[in-house]
Amino acid sequence: MTTKQLGIMGLIGAPFLCVGVYVEANYAPLGNSWWTGVWGILYCIGWMASLEVLRRFNLTGIDRFGKNIVRVVLGTLLVANISNVWQFVAPTYKPVLFQVLDLVGWPLSNILMLGIGAAVLRAKQLTGWHRWVPLAVGAWLPFTIAVSRTPFVLHLSNVYSAIAWTMLAVVALRQTDRQKDAFIADTNRLTVESSQPVVI
Repeated sequence: MTTKQLGIMGLIGAPFLCVGVYVEANYAPLGNSWWTGVWGILYCIGWMASLEVLRRFNLTGIDRFGKNIVRVVLGTLLVANISNVWQFVAPTYKPVLFQVLDLVGWPLSNILMLGIGAAVLRAKQLTGWHRWVPLAVGAWLPFTIAVSRTPFVLHLSNVYSAIAWTMLAVVALRQTDRQKDAFIADTNRLTVESSQPVVI
């Protein structure tokens, strides 16, 4: 799958936590139902797509921590999506195994994004506002907890998530330009090298 395709998947999935929670808040029968599984699957797939771009371009660094933190979060998101599929297929059947999958998948993925944010800052592969986006994504859960006792928690948390994950997808999409620039640079280098006279 190309970088552009992954970025587009990230953009599609980014707002689904916001959309899903708003739908459930305004239409009670869909609360904790098959719909929860649907929006969770779409949201997680988009999130994983954006992280895959970070992994491909070593945007978290090439050291052990930088490489492994992305793999770990992708793993926890895979676990989260298993619980999402379960939620979609059997929304009323919630044994202990489901609770474990849900606990490992959701909050852990969000918390570990702080590690990805720190790794991106340390790697210095992204510049400008781009380098702060993964950290902003990781700050969503602490932010939500901080505003949880305010009357605006639903709106603040949802809008934050939609913006942060959309920006993460935008960062992923921008790596398509980086690929093109690298290709052009390589092409120009090869052209210059091939035009040099051969000395015998």
